[in-house]
Amino acid sequence: SKQCLPGTQTELISQILDWVNLSWGYELNPSPRILLLTGQTGAGKSSIAHTVARHLQDLSRLAASYWFDQNDRANRRPDMLFPTLARDLADFDVSYKQALVRSAHTAALRSTTDLLDQFNNLIRAPLDALADRSVVGPLVIIIDALDESGFPNERRELLMILSRRLHELPSHIRFIMTSRHEDDILALLGSSKHILHVPMSDFSSSSTVSDIAAFV
Repeated sequence: SKQCLPGTQTELISQILDWVNLSWGYELNPSPRILLLTGQTGAGKSSIAHTVARHLQDLSRLAASYWFDQNDRANRRPDMLFPTLARDLADFDVSYKQALVRSAHTAALRSTTDLLDQFNNLIRAPLDALADRSVVGPLVIIIDALDESGFPNERRELLMILSRRLHELPSHIRFIMTSRHEDDILALLGSSKHILHVPMSDFSSSSTVSDIAAFV
């Protein structure tokens, strides 16, 4: 229900989907495997993320997703991200589920709120265990509304991990993230060489006029 109106934002959505596929074969095409879409409040970032997610889900390419919400106390906590992604990945791939069980074998690892421990044991270790498996095409993880993941001091560690560690994951994994123009997020993610930063303001005003006409 949060997808874009049919026929709107087509240029940007097409470019994101092209990036998903063109960045496949990372060893031969070393473009960033992480995309950060930024824009002002109400620009349509979440609608685009939902539209891309639906398209990828229909192609069995959406491996996991998380939607931060500042109005939901449970869904704005940074320590909920990696456990939720791990659950989605386990539902998506039984081999990952088995690797996750082996990696998070103790109660401490299953219940930790330390973000780096979560990333290493719930995400990286299971994916690394499957790195040698033959995979046809990319798998995408979507993280929407990073700016709603708490106050800057609450999300700093999360942003550090996202900016410095995601590119270490196996080459068939892609990340699409969205955010408002927040200084702390742009400083860590917008300037990373491992992340393709796509400001919505870069797209032509003619597309906006066409979208408004379609809506009317």
